[in-house]
Parts: sequence; C-alpha cells; structure tokens
Amino acid sequence: MGCRGSEVQILSPRPQAGDDDDDTANDGNNGDGKTAMRILITNDDGYAATGIAALCEALRGLGEISVVAPKENRSGVSAALSLRRKITVTPRGKGAFVVDGTPADCVHLSMHGDFVPRPDIVVAGVNDGPNLGEDTVYSGTVAAAVCAHLHNIPAIAVSMAASDPSHFASAAQFVRALLQTAEGHLVNGAATALNINVPDLPPQQIRGSSVTRLGRRGFPNPPMRHANGNSGNGGDDCNDNDMLFEVGAAGEAEDGGEGTDFYAVARKLVSVTPLFVGATDARAAKNIREWLSDEN
Repeated sequence: MGCRGSEVQILSPRPQAGDDDDDTANDGNNGDGKTAMRILITNDDGYAATGIAALCEALRGLGEISVVAPKENRSGVSAALSLRRKITVTPRGKGAFVVDGTPADCVHLSMHGDFVPRPDIVVAGVNDGPNLGEDTVYSGTVAAAVCAHLHNIPAIAVSMAASDPSHFASAAQFVRALLQTAEGHLVNGAATALNINVPDLPPQQIRGSSVTRLGRRGFPNPPMRHANGNSGNGGDDCNDNDMLFEVGAAGEAEDGGEGTDFYAVARKLVSVTPLFVGATDARAAKNIREWLSDEN
C-alpha cells in the first residue's frame, strides 16, 4: 500500500484483581495426550464487554485460550489497521492482552507478534448487536474473522441478533457446542469464516440453527444533524463553521426472505452464514471487457 507499518510496544502488566488465579489459558494439553486446540478470542466491543466475558467463560476447558481484544469499543471500524503509529499491547493476566487498536490489529498482531501461540481457530464476539446482511461490511467483529481467514485460519464471528441483548450466554454456548465438533470441519479443515447470529433468547427457546446467505438491508436512516454550539457534541475541537452529524441507524431488511440470515433469526433460529472473501464482480467482467475494448 506504500504505507509505513506501525510499531508494536508490549507494556508490563498492571496488577489486576484475580490475575494470579486467572486460568484463561491452560497448559495446551487436553489430558489424553493430544495437543489441545488453540483458540484466539477477540471482539470489537472492547476488552471489558459483556459478550467477550461470556465467550471466555463458555469456552473454558476446550483448549489453550488466548484473549487479544481492543482496549475500547471499536464497533464499525471494519478491517481497518492502525498505520503510522505505535500499537500498545498490554498483558492482562495469563494469556490475555489489551490492544490499543482495532479488531484486525488484534488478529494480525496475534498471528505475527510472537506473544500468543498461533491459533487453530479465531472466535470474535459475542457482538453486542446483530451483524446481518451488509452489517458484515462495517463490522469489526466480522472483520476479525475475515482477517483470520486471510491468514488461512478458520474463524467464527458470533453476534446477538438484537439490539440491547441480554442472553449472551446462549450465543457463547452455541459456539462451545460448535467447537466441540469442529475437528475436520473447521479446525484442520478448510479455513472457513462463519458469520453467526443468535436470537436473544434463553437456549431452550432457540429452535435450532440454519445455514443461510446474507440478506440485504434497505437504505439506512438519514444522518442526524446537530446544532453546533457549546452543548458538548463538538467539544474543544469544534469550530464555528463545522457541521455536526451522527450516522443514522441501519435500514430494515429489504431482502429478508427464506434462506437469509434475517429470515432465520426472525424464526428463532441461529443463522450460520459461511463467508467468502472475493471482491471480483465476475458478472460485470464481460461488459467491462467489451467496454474497454471499444475504447481501445
């Protein structure tokens, strides 16, 4: 890209309550002589988010777990990398690290920074809200899974299919069940990236799961314009001529028919969408080729 990469700085840990007893990462052996699965957990809601805590709790005992997550909420940053600045990585107990960067930074540094074992699988989430349809374009949670996929590591992005959710444990337990049967399907199989959305319900009320395709939202709500004053929206960086906007909410499902992720979660099913990373529009190639040949 012609850009100078960022430098990475790992700081000494500050004392945290319970650090000495933290068993987030185990010794890498599952007790039967086999090497335990190495699981990297990250998210875009930040290290202190409810969803990542639920995921860590649910996956405890499944393998050697590392947690590498953003210091703050980085929702909506997609696959952005922090360039032209140092990235601070701070230990937070056994196998856990806080990154002053994006979800993609977390995965990228975990692969190449030599401070955690290279994972067999990456799990991003549990996201505090849905990642349906083109939400996946903007989501930092989904981008973390895609980043792992680009490193040939299978990955899962898991999200709650509702705003202001409360049943994070349902999503986390679904991922646990999935990983318990992942051998040969995800782990040691194709480097698939799965986008999973879980209804915000207790486990007993979820009706099952469905393999889906991404639906499509309609146009988002218009951006909201705010008065430029001293009310606090602009802060000290707001000049008299600046305009203040807030991005509008995502649109409702426009393509939410049978087979889509929207359709599944509306029927109390867990939506599981395999993602493919390929941005070439093969459908348009013929027309573009003819257009360019005419120009020449």
